[in-house]
Amino acid sequence: MRRDSLVFRRLRVGVIATVVAAAFGCGRAEPAPVLSPASTRPPGSTSPASTSIVCEALLGRFVGLSDELGKSAPSAPLAGRLWVRRCDLGTEGDELRVRLAGPGWYWAERDAGSFHLRQHVYFHVDAELYGKIDHRIGFKNGIVSIWFHATHANVDVAPLGRIHPRSDSAVASMLRILATPLPPLNVDARARRQVESEVTERFEAALAQGYTVLYDIERRQADFALSRVPAGTVPRHPFSDARHWLVNELVLAAPGGVHVLGPFEPARELAMDVRVTRGAGIGWRTVCAPELERAFAAVEQGEPGRVPHAELLGAGTLSGSKLHESALAAQRCRFYVVISALGAEVSEAAIRVRLP
Repeated sequence: MRRDSLVFRRLRVGVIATVVAAAFGCGRAEPAPVLSPASTRPPGSTSPASTSIVCEALLGRFVGLSDELGKSAPSAPLAGRLWVRRCDLGTEGDELRVRLAGPGWYWAERDAGSFHLRQHVYFHVDAELYGKIDHRIGFKNGIVSIWFHATHANVDVAPLGRIHPRSDSAVASMLRILATPLPPLNVDARARRQVESEVTERFEAALAQGYTVLYDIERRQADFALSRVPAGTVPRHPFSDARHWLVNELVLAAPGGVHVLGPFEPARELAMDVRVTRGAGIGWRTVCAPELERAFAAVEQGEPGRVPHAELLGAGTLSGSKLHESALAAQRCRFYVVISALGAEVSEAAIRVRLP
């Protein structure tokens, strides 16, 4: 069998995983393993073999959420994460259906009259995506392209924890105190409803767009975009040289929150490139997946995830606009890289995790 034909067949097996990752990552989440071999099904399972590939690619991932989720802004930084805790794949008629659920958070800076919101907002998402894969596969300039047409999306968002807008108005501040027991007048309750509506609309808009899944055969690089990318072209990322990458994204790191990259496989040395584009810089930590997942259970109740310091595998801080290169040593466990802001201001940084 020709090598190109084998690539096409395997791409079809893994395409749904990458499409769904693209939906939530807006083109910057770590690519799902498109060329994974077919997975075995659990005993007695009647689901298609590809189901396990889809969910294996997404379960446990902290998928990036764009600051402009649902809008056509390919250069927008990632302002939060969705932790995929549930994944189901099925069909309805001739359409594919993917259901994802889990807690998430993003940094919100909103001004509405005298009210201001500047905090990490936590929420739980339960989303279903419906659509079809284009029967035509593109192949140009050594790049395989597969297009996914989304027909519709159903999204349920529930805010978690407290939302604390502040007001420049003394009258509004007094009303908040007096009206606390009265939901129609409660400013915090109104803020929760506004956040719920905004996040729901943004997720639905993002999921309802078309997607492109790509594979550069020569570089063995999987990629995707939250749009229909012409055949033979690739999406834009902050690092654009020929190095093979696992993560290649622009993040907005705000005080009090984190970005979680991975998980990455053990016994494999990696390198991380960072270029700070705004703010004081970032800190990074590596921690085994089981320890971090246990510590982040609080996220499902709307509390910040706390990195377990006693379990750190490595750590460092990076500041200044020069290109920083850090070695991520091979570990004994699957691990995550956790990114946080230095200081009390928002920082922005281009981050790439790659093979050395």
